[in-house]
Amino acid sequence: MIWIGRLFPTVMVLTMVASSACAEELIFDFEKGLPNEWKLSTSYGNSTPNAEIEQNGNKTVLELGKNAIMTMGDEHVLNFSIEATVRREYDTSGANVGFQFRNGYRVFMRKPGRLELLGPKQARGRGFSRNRVTHKPLRLKIVVVGPTVRFFINGEFEGQFDELEMQPGPIAFYQKGLQHNCYFDDVKLNTEPDLAQFLTVEPVTGEDEALAFDPGKDVSLKFRLHNHAGAAQRAQLGLEVASFEGKVLAKKTMQPEAIPGG
Repeated sequence: MIWIGRLFPTVMVLTMVASSACAEELIFDFEKGLPNEWKLSTSYGNSTPNAEIEQNGNKTVLELGKNAIMTMGDEHVLNFSIEATVRREYDTSGANVGFQFRNGYRVFMRKPGRLELLGPKQARGRGFSRNRVTHKPLRLKIVVVGPTVRFFINGEFEGQFDELEMQPGPIAFYQKGLQHNCYFDDVKLNTEPDLAQFLTVEPVTGEDEALAFDPGKDVSLKFRLHNHAGAAQRAQLGLEVASFEGKVLAKKTMQPEAIPGG
């Protein structure tokens, strides 16, 4: 896909549209306690992890102590989405609080709200920092499909990491280094993501793959569109050109295309 035109200094917003049936979600609010098949282990050294179900106002939440991992059963999963309301007690450290999945990957929040990824073979990535207050509840979600993990906070897309290994693994809540406790609630797990979530778009705009441009130059925008699902599906790519202040300067919607599976 190529779009040629003259752009002002811009950032790009990419949206994918595809039709698919809604997949079933597993919901855990902990009002009935912790599922029997969930397992507690440690995220660091020989420390003794602890976790408990705690009453927090009119809500029942899962409390994780320092260096704890709570694994959601033995099932090994490749593609999935998971979201939870996450809160950490006030702590000025750069401790990690988030999700663990596949072959040891971890996506976690750090003070002051930055999202990071660690994984096998020294995989490392850093997301956006919004200086959020992490001792107040935040809705953290990740969508893991193919080689990509996308992350969302409070329903807003924040970015993604790419080039994940394609090895299934268990899904878990994860905490490391926090001096106090962290809390998870209203968990939604979907091990059959919607077809639209299998679509990823990769901008190719030059050697540095930047998405900000000189207003005095013509720019050719190129995109690779990937479908990691097993079946073909139709997709439509929408582009918004905006200033750094967020003012939309131009829009364009491509014609729908059939994207082969795999």
